[in-house]
Amino acid sequence: MGDGQKLLASALAAALAETVTLPIDVCKTRLQTQAWHLGTAPYKGMVQCMWQTIHKEGAGSLWKGLKPALVRQICYSALALQLYEPIL
Repeated sequence: MGDGQKLLASALAAALAETVTLPIDVCKTRLQTQAWHLGTAPYKGMVQCMWQTIHKEGAGSLWKGLKPALVRQICYSALALQLYEPIL
């Protein structure tokens, strides 16, 4: 496999992985940053957070920030492949 093919394969794998896992990351961030008012929080867990987000903001809101996340992950994967493979 040539360098160009490896670069393309790593970019596609990184894009797929980021797209699939971003909804979990969005909900994790919402759970971590939720404000506690009088001992209660808007979300009690991951599933409830996803469910409420979909109903209040639409399913697309689970992929907010996809473009910058893809840029970050594809660049990182491409650099890691090119820099670390010769070492291994």
